[in-house]
Formats: sequence, C-alpha cells, structure tokens
Amino acid sequence: MNTVESTINMKNKTAQLFPLAVILLFFGFFFYYFFNLNRFHLLYLEQSQLFLFQDKYWANLLSKPAGVSHYLAAFVTQFFVSPLVAALVVTAIGVTLFALSYSLFSKFGFVAPIAALIWPLLHLAILNPVQNHIALSVGFMLSLLSVLLFFALKESRWQIWLAATGLPFLIFACGITGFLATIIMTGHYLIQRKFFPALVIITVSTLTPLLLAKFYYLYPLKSVYAAPFQFPVTTELLIAVIAGTLFFSIIIWASPFSSNYFSPTHPKRIIILNTIAFITLISVVAGIVRFRYDPKTEQILAIDHAAQEGNWSKVLTLSEKYPGNNRLVLYYTNMALYQTGQLGNRMFDFRQQGTQGLWLNWERDGVAPLFGAEIYYHLNYINEAYRWAFEAMMAKGPSPRLLKRLAVTSIITGDYQVADKYLNILDQTLFYDDWAKEKRKLTHSPELASNDVEIGQKRKMKIHHDFIAIENTKDIGLIPLLQSQPNNRMAFEYLMASFLLNKDLEHFTEYIGRLKDFGYREIPRHYEEALIAWMLTTKKEMTPEGYAIRQSTLDNFSRYYDLLKQNGRNPEKAKQMLANPFGNTFWYYLNFSNSSKN
Repeated sequence: MNTVESTINMKNKTAQLFPLAVILLFFGFFFYYFFNLNRFHLLYLEQSQLFLFQDKYWANLLSKPAGVSHYLAAFVTQFFVSPLVAALVVTAIGVTLFALSYSLFSKFGFVAPIAALIWPLLHLAILNPVQNHIALSVGFMLSLLSVLLFFALKESRWQIWLAATGLPFLIFACGITGFLATIIMTGHYLIQRKFFPALVIITVSTLTPLLLAKFYYLYPLKSVYAAPFQFPVTTELLIAVIAGTLFFSIIIWASPFSSNYFSPTHPKRIIILNTIAFITLISVVAGIVRFRYDPKTEQILAIDHAAQEGNWSKVLTLSEKYPGNNRLVLYYTNMALYQTGQLGNRMFDFRQQGTQGLWLNWERDGVAPLFGAEIYYHLNYINEAYRWAFEAMMAKGPSPRLLKRLAVTSIITGDYQVADKYLNILDQTLFYDDWAKEKRKLTHSPELASNDVEIGQKRKMKIHHDFIAIENTKDIGLIPLLQSQPNNRMAFEYLMASFLLNKDLEHFTEYIGRLKDFGYREIPRHYEEALIAWMLTTKKEMTPEGYAIRQSTLDNFSRYYDLLKQNGRNPEKAKQMLANPFGNTFWYYLNFSNSSKN
C-alpha cells in the first residue's frame, strides 16, 4: 500500500513540477526574446508615442475608442527608455496575463497550467510588428480581470447585474478586447440553458459600440469596433486573436465537466494533458518566431537608433550586416559615410540605387517625414528639418523624438517662443523634463544659445538667400543651399554624390574645382574615377589645379578597361567578370547600373 501511495505521490509531484518548469523556461525565453531580439523595436515604440501627466491628455484619449487601454499602454510604454527596463515591463505584463488566466482555470479545477500561457503567447505575437500597440495586451488584461470578478460573485443575480452594467464600461475602456468577457459570460449561461441572461449580455455588448459611435465618438463605426487594433490589421494576427479567444473560452466552459476526469487521483492523465499543452506551446512559439519575428525590421531600427545617438561607425557596421537592399538602410549608410569622412571613397562599397539612397521621398504617412527629416537637419537645412518633423507630428501625433527636434530647430532659428511651446510639452513627461529644462535655459538667454556647441555650429551656416525646396526632385535644393552656405561641406559632398548617382558628369566637373575650398588634401577615390571616365569620353583634361589623380587609380582603371573591352560584345558576361574586382567603383556603376542616364 505504501509503495502504491509513494508512486502516486511521485506522479503527483511530477504533474506539478513539470508545468512549473515549463512556465519558468517560457518566461525566461520571453525576457530573452525582447531583451536581445526585439530591444530596438521596444525602444522605437517609446520614441513613437508620448505620455503626459495632464488632464487634457487623459480627456483626449478618453474621446477615442478603447481610450483607457491606450492610456494605460502609453503609461507603460514610457518606461521603454532602456532595453532592460522595456524587456522587464513587457515580461511583467506577460506574467500578469498568465496569473489572471491561471486563476480562472484554478477556479474551475482545470489542471493544465501550461494552457494558461495562451494570453502571454498572444502578447508575444502582438508586440512583434512595429505598427501594433501594447494597448491590445492591456485590453485583454482588463477583460480577464472582469471575468474573474464576474465568477467571484456567488449569486447569479449579481453576476447578471455586473454583466449588464459592467460590460458597457469594459467595452468603452478596452474596445473589442472586452468581447472576450462577453463570449465567456455568454457561453457560461448558454451551457446552463439560461437564455435570457445570455441574450442580455449579447444585446448590451452589441449596442454599446453602436451607441458610442453615434453619440460619443467622432469616429466611424468600423474604428469603434476594431479598437484598439491599429490598421492595417494583418490576417495572421486576427486569426491568432480569434483562435486564442475561442480556445480559452472553450477551456473555461469545459472545465466544470472535465475536472473529475483530470482529478489529482489520476496524475497520469494530468501528465498527458500537460504534455499535450507543452507540445502545443512549443509549436505556437516556433510559429510566432518564424512568422511574426522580423529580424530585418529590428536591424533597421537598430541602425536608426545608432544614428540618433551619433554612433556612425556602428551604423556602418550594422549596414554591412544587413541582408538584401533597403532604401532606409542605404539612406542612413550614406549619411554615416559622410559623417565618418568616407562618402567620396566608399559610397560604391554599398549597392546604390540612384539618389534614392541620399534622401527619402515625401509621403504623408508619418513614417517618411520622421526618418526623412534627419538628412535636412545634418545638412543644416533647418527650416526643412522643422517642416518634415512637424508634418510627421501631424500625421503620427507628438513623440519625444519629434518634439525634441522641433524645439532644437526652433532655438537654432531664434524662434524662442515656438521652442518654449514644445519644451512645455516635454516638461510634462517623466523622462524628458530635465532635457527640456536644460534647453529652456537657451531660450531665455540668446547669448547662452549661441555658445552652445550644437546650436552655435548650426547658426554659423545660416541660409542667407530665399529659395524654394521641392521634395522628390533630383537634388532637393542642394545647389541653392550650397550657394547660400558656401562652407557647407555636407551639402557639397551630397551634391557631388547626387551627380555621380545620376551619372551627370557634366555638372560634376563644374563643381570639382571646389575641392580646395573645403580643404581636401587629395581627390576622393570616386571623384578620381569619375574624372577619368569624363576625360576618356571628352578627351579633355579636367584634373583640379593643385591635385593629381593617384597612380593606383589609373592602374586600376587600366585593368578595368582591358576587361571591359575583352567582353564588350557580351555585356552580361562583362558585368559578371567585373563585379568582384570592380563592383565598388564608379566605373562599374556607370556601365552597369540601371539608374538614370548612361
């Protein structure tokens, strides 16, 4: 008898310890996933939204569908200022979702705690794409909390009263995620054949969004029903949320009938059930990592973050590791090449796509102006930097990154009252108020502003002539910018780069004589290559006075030209033959790139 009891006890311990070990391992992986694989995604989320400690901010969010969820999500997201804190906060939300789910399972005697990881799994999937917001996870958390409160009430009449009066507030607070509570409560009454309470719950839940859309929100019904989802909503995410909701609800509904079958007196059945849950968990996690994790986007955000910190060497290191071609990556790469003094020598080390890699096209989507404003700021094209940042704010809403840029550009141009307006907003944040106080010292003392290193340098190259800036053109106004700021080296190098990328050697040679104005000790390699091509074509000497083309470049061209002539009748073969030894030269780009004229 003792042996039998010992065996049962051992199996019971195994049934308890196995799921506990799985859960601990899962949340260990959860933390690692966000701390190491999605750290820049979380940092970008923090930089893309703004939480303010003011009544107006609270009232504004309450005027939007699922406003409470968005408010709580913004409050949480403001702490994503460091990868460690961000990963800890996201993991804590996952643990909370698990705790709420497991409490519900325990209430009904369901003995597979691994299955309670369903909401942390959805939390994992929701936070992968950049466009999705943590408000979904917050909404599910509020919904689970409401269901727990519902079942905590012992008397049916109080449950019905809570459902009828509480569901409208829940749906108002967290939008469509509140329908999780609706589904569970409705199923609970239908199983008991209590059709009237089920009808009340369905009616209240259906009418609430309709009434809110008609009398409260200034949003279309589609947006009210979809909140807090953000458009466009991917099919995969919708399927995952619907499947998770149904699966979780079925477990709740079935638990009263299965509790006897999976009682502690049958530990073997519990082990089998947890094993099935474990295999399902591994499959779902693998699916999320395979289909939802986007390493390329993470790399792009890492490059953007390095650029924001002014770590241009790291930008180049990350760019070299990026698989494939991406315009935003190339945009930051060329910026980093200039900042490290390598644009004229290494530009063709990277696969250029015409001038598309020098600046971004204007799009009214909030994203293009956000990233596109960077080049104008570094070019000292301050009014354009302000305009792009302002348009990004109009499209996407205020964020720390945009407000800081708007404040600094306003200080540079001497618009101190405008700068104070943006600094006043940052004053009401948790992590940027000190920065705002430091910058406000500059708005109250023009002399102090002029002595500031960054502000002073930008002011030295003030634009003295008015000209029209037209985005999406071949030079974005670089020629008039250089005429207004004759000492603007970046404008010069970007102008020369644009000539090379457009294969416009005629205009390139018009400006090559300005090398001495900017203190070049020797001709950059790509400039030498362009000069050789021009002189070969026109039979004219074009070497700038005081400079000479290096012998190594001349020897390199002789080898290139010999191979080109040998395969001249077979362009594809010539392209392949020359790619490896000469793919990083202007000559190769000139002959084999499809960009612009040849």
